[in-house]
Amino acid sequence: MGRIIKRYLPDGSTRAVWPNDVPVQPDGLIPSRASHVYFIDHGPFRGQCYVDMSPLAELTGDVGYCICLWPPQPTYKEACVIEVSWLETNWVRGDYHDYTDKTRDEAVL
Repeated sequence: MGRIIKRYLPDGSTRAVWPNDVPVQPDGLIPSRASHVYFIDHGPFRGQCYVDMSPLAELTGDVGYCICLWPPQPTYKEACVIEVSWLETNWVRGDYHDYTDKTRDEAVL
């Protein structure tokens, strides 16, 4: 069974990544989808998968989250691992840095 990492914010809200194999408890909690994993259907990465974080941008109103994770992953399962890891680090724990105002060279980590 998956694990749940939660962060409790000062305003009383929580952030968490909810694994698919953990049932939602009937306590009024309704998880929102933060991202999607898609198969690439053409081009040099055909058959690989990428993670689209734009649902998180729509949910928060923060265009800084309107990103796709690079590089594409060879399998759906590997893309899901990258997706969860990014969400835990950058959304739940809050370590995300918005590079949308910087030049390409400044955004390289």
